[in-house]
Amino acid sequence: MGSRGVFNFTMRLESHAGGHHSGNWGGLLTNPGVVMAHALASMVDRHGKILVEGWRNTHIPNSVRAAIAKLEVGGGDNAPEINPNWGEPDMTLAERVFASNTFEVRAFETGNPQSPANAIPPSAVVFGHLRYVVGTEVSQLMPLLRAHLDKHGFGDITITSERDPMYATRLDPDHPWAKWALESLEQTAGEEISSYQILADHCRMTSLPICLACQPSGCRIAMLAVHNMRQMSIFWSQSANRHFG
Repeated sequence: MGSRGVFNFTMRLESHAGGHHSGNWGGLLTNPGVVMAHALASMVDRHGKILVEGWRNTHIPNSVRAAIAKLEVGGGDNAPEINPNWGEPDMTLAERVFASNTFEVRAFETGNPQSPANAIPPSAVVFGHLRYVVGTEVSQLMPLLRAHLDKHGFGDITITSERDPMYATRLDPDHPWAKWALESLEQTAGEEISSYQILADHCRMTSLPICLACQPSGCRIAMLAVHNMRQMSIFWSQSANRHFG
């Protein structure tokens, strides 16, 4: 089923030079930390729903929805507790993590957290990113954010993209290659296999479909299968080789 892409960006607000004593200047100077907090509140609500127009992706193809319906999320000894009320509303937990866009604040700093002073800080910076699925117009993410901030009165906040995004990929579960791999493994294992145990993906450079058989023990193994080719056949190495040769 591929993987969600990553779009990293930085938001920065420079209000004045240096910190200034709040006893002398409080009520006269803009506090950039407060302004940045309000900017973030305009971008995402307290339950994690994205509010930037054009950043959400709520369309899930029927074939993808059917594949996701077979999945359970979470699990594992060190897994954190899931918040069932976080993220895109009207989606299942699996749909939220496999088929929706999510905005995350990676870091937020204003003043000096290591040595807080009784002063109004000069600046604030946020490092954020959007995890996004296939169908999201990546080239429009920055213009949409700029338009959103300007519309809500945050024109003084500068935004920059950090690097080229990691693009989202996904091969439709109804693609003949994905269906063949799934049927082959089911014949070998003698049991039904979730299509997400088959990472149906495609190479962005060549547009060739790719199917990776991976152990059904959570997202970490799926990511390992994508990034470490030596690990992709752990679960199926003994039985699948009879079919894949």
